[in-house]
Amino acid sequence: MTEFASGIKVMQSWHGRRNRIEWVAKSIDLFALGGYTFRLFDIIPQTHAVLVLNKVLSLGAGSGDVAFELIALVVLSALYFAAGVWLFQRMHLRAP
Repeated sequence: MTEFASGIKVMQSWHGRRNRIEWVAKSIDLFALGGYTFRLFDIIPQTHAVLVLNKVLSLGAGSGDVAFELIALVVLSALYFAAGVWLFQRMHLRAP
């Protein structure tokens, strides 16, 4: 019984630490563009995809309301795809 209680305490302690780390990462501003502040997690395309789904499905937003997130999603996905193609060519398609 004591081990179970200490295990819960350890899990609660780790969960609180993780929440603090996420809060700090969400609050780091990288730059602003057109009235939108890009934060640390905004460099991940999935962030914008989740925002679009949340706005459309939960808030009933239209395509004009989510245009910025859709453009950011397409641009970031294209950048990551181009970086992946370049790295693949560099690592696997060069003659030894």
